[in-house]
Amino acid sequence: MVARKLLRWLSIQIKPTTKILRRQEDLRDTNNPWALHGRTPKACVVPENIIPMKRFLRLITTVQPGNRRCHLALLGFRIAAAAELIAAHGLKKIGVGVTEAETVPNPLHLPEAFNQLFATAANLVFPLFVIAGLFTRLATLPILAVTFTGFFVMHLHDPILVRDTPYIYSVVFLFILVMGPGKYSFDYRINKIMSHE
Repeated sequence: MVARKLLRWLSIQIKPTTKILRRQEDLRDTNNPWALHGRTPKACVVPENIIPMKRFLRLITTVQPGNRRCHLALLGFRIAAAAELIAAHGLKKIGVGVTEAETVPNPLHLPEAFNQLFATAANLVFPLFVIAGLFTRLATLPILAVTFTGFFVMHLHDPILVRDTPYIYSVVFLFILVMGPGKYSFDYRINKIMSHE
């Protein structure tokens, strides 16, 4: 008698916050927390408040975003990184925003004219190719040559707060080198044309 009353009370508490899934196709939905290897019973009681939470957790923990989101993220990432490199390090090498043009350090003892020209191009010209997505991987190489030199040679024994800038730029452009520019780029169009020839 007590058990029967308890079961009746539980059924009253559960009904407002549950729904019955009766079709086999519905039970195969990935939102069904009771689904196991694609096989579930023909009817199952699923708490309604679990499904939105599970969708939210799947959204914030996904490691394989949709193609469009991924390519848009690569577009924004490469534009933001290259634009910051130009604004913070490229323009001052030609005297924009400063009283006189910056003299580039030469820790590798290269010819001064070549060293100045190479560093200026790496901080000012090649980032434009990265923004456009034109020969992107090739354009990151001179940028990485400068940032690696700054991190591993020029600032090798400096405090970490000083080494932080070349380190971050190296990681950022190394990522672009590995991932490429994404779909929204000239590289993608060129590759698509070449693939159909």
